Amino acid sequence: MRCQSCGSDNTNVIDSRESKDGLQIRRRRACLDCQWRFTTYEKAVDERPIHGPTFNVVRKEIETVLMKLSDSMLPVREPESEYQI
Repeated sequence: MRCQSCGSDNTNVIDSRESKDGLQIRRRRACLDCQWRFTTYEKAVDERPIHGPTFNVVRKEIETVLMKLSDSMLPVREPESEYQI
């Protein structure tokens, strides 16, 4: 993570906490070059695998969308060559 003050990549996480709703992770960070401290918020779902009923619901929704798309797609035809062989 880049420091918001000096732009350095040399930062450490001081503290991590999950939000009450479990959707975000709040990280307190410190730059090792300029000692600036800052907070970042990250989506918690990016770091966690999806299991069980949630996975099945999401999978089913994706399948439904893909099936609707495939029904509405037209077949692709190769363009005819300008030159006859």
